[in-house]
Amino acid sequence: MRLIIAAIFFLMGCECYGEPVLRVGILRTTHPGSVRIICESGAPSAVHSKDFTISSHGSMLDIAYAGNHKKAKSLTLENTSAIRLRAWDKDHRYTGKLLFSARDGNLLIVNEVSLEDYVRGVVANEMRKEWPIEALKAQAVVARTLALTRYEDHKRDGFDICDATHCQVYRGIQTETSETNAAVRQTSGQILTYRKKPIQALYGSCCGGVSASSYASQSLGNAPYLRIRKDILNSATACKASPHYDWNFTVTASDLASALASDSRTNVGKQIKGLRVIKNDASDRALYMEIAGSRSREIDAYVFWNIICRKLGWGSVKSARFRLTKSGDTYTFCGHGLGHGIGLCQWGAYARAKSGWNYQQILAFYYSGAGISKVAVEKISDMQ
Repeated sequence: MRLIIAAIFFLMGCECYGEPVLRVGILRTTHPGSVRIICESGAPSAVHSKDFTISSHGSMLDIAYAGNHKKAKSLTLENTSAIRLRAWDKDHRYTGKLLFSARDGNLLIVNEVSLEDYVRGVVANEMRKEWPIEALKAQAVVARTLALTRYEDHKRDGFDICDATHCQVYRGIQTETSETNAAVRQTSGQILTYRKKPIQALYGSCCGGVSASSYASQSLGNAPYLRIRKDILNSATACKASPHYDWNFTVTASDLASALASDSRTNVGKQIKGLRVIKNDASDRALYMEIAGSRSREIDAYVFWNIICRKLGWGSVKSARFRLTKSGDTYTFCGHGLGHGIGLCQWGAYARAKSGWNYQQILAFYYSGAGISKVAVEKISDMQ
């Protein structure tokens, strides 16, 4: 990682905000082999063209324009708000800098962007833009917080954080609206802290009526601000309006066996002879599963859930809050919610904002014991 936050102080109401810069790996889900750059103002000095294509060629970039080809190890484009990046016939726009290089024969694109500009690009994609401003403001605070705790996740990949779901969905300035930008501006620099440190501000689409504790993710351990609690508002389930509140998914035993065989932790052979939940937690989510085939395994249900979703699709078994039944040669998962259920429930936040809650109240409900602080960065070290 080149840019590292060396010292951070959290001061509520602090007016001094030294904004960090993030290096975001972009287009990580599509991995285009080449991209077209269309400059709407002047041509970059390194290319002398307003319209050109960048491709990877081994460890080098191939830059093609007006019938010419130029080789380079890397290319940096600045003032990118006036530049369109076109991949797979879709336009993308980013602020800050775009850095291009080739790695292992693939095109590596990094957007070097300020934290606030990054958060603007996240809020516009992680929450519905037409939702109430207080829900959008809550999303802005958790997105900003999560970025500061995830900025080393992709150190080996040559950037700090990526634009895919497992980090946060980021699409630059292409999808921003005045409403989402207002939510970011009105919460500028605000993050969630516990004991003066930024929290693991996880969030998801729909908790299915009960939030999960930090124990649902093995990597989090005991985070006291992430607790199991019923998501009730005005005597009703807050997130019940979500299209993912109730769901079911049916799969044949052979397809399930194939999915489980893709990982050594769940591989029990070519046939599934039995599958059951051994233990549920207090939120009624599966904790441990038993899988029987030519051999038997007991496995963490969160790991089981991730493995089968990776093979059967992330819209198949939508959460670990399910009941499992078998009929003939098929298994049916009947469940509630979408995602891990830890932290902020976006549909619950929507319902609370519609009921008049402000973003501070929403965050206090989902992250019990955490506080809102202003982040001021004393120093950003430029390290190789």
